[in-house]
Amino acid sequence: MGLWVLSLPAIAQLELTTDINSKPGPGSSLPSLLTDVGGKLLFFADDGENGRALWCYDGAVARLVKEFDPQSTGDFSVMTNLNGLAFFGDGRQTWRSDGTSEGTVPFDIGVGAMVGEWSFDHKGPAHEVVGGNLLYYLGNTPGLYSNLWVTDGTSKGSRLVKFGTSF
Repeated sequence: MGLWVLSLPAIAQLELTTDINSKPGPGSSLPSLLTDVGGKLLFFADDGENGRALWCYDGAVARLVKEFDPQSTGDFSVMTNLNGLAFFGDGRQTWRSDGTSEGTVPFDIGVGAMVGEWSFDHKGPAHEVVGGNLLYYLGNTPGLYSNLWVTDGTSKGSRLVKFGTSF
């Protein structure tokens, strides 16, 4: 099973764009977190061999962007578009992607040891809000409370808004 496109309003036509999980028998690539990023559709899917990975659909075909080591990443549960970049977290690390393999990198907020390992709060998309050109989110610091952060999508444009926030 793969990514399907439904063309409307003309006579409805459903077509398979890319067969992501082509293993024989029942199975689905389980596409999730479909997010428009700069006119491209970014999403997570499982090809049946390598686990969940980031994919990009450009209007013609879906292509693999990045595979993640299942031993070092958690479950991706949030993806948000900010200024044409996708931000997503796996419960251990926050990532930034422009829809290319080279442009999919861990997002470093650039504040050093004070933050340590942090990521989008794993509770769901209600905790990430885009306001204008800024993304507000809860960042977890191990052993500490969730903290309210804001970013413009760059390390220099990221800062702590409120320390020790309890929601």
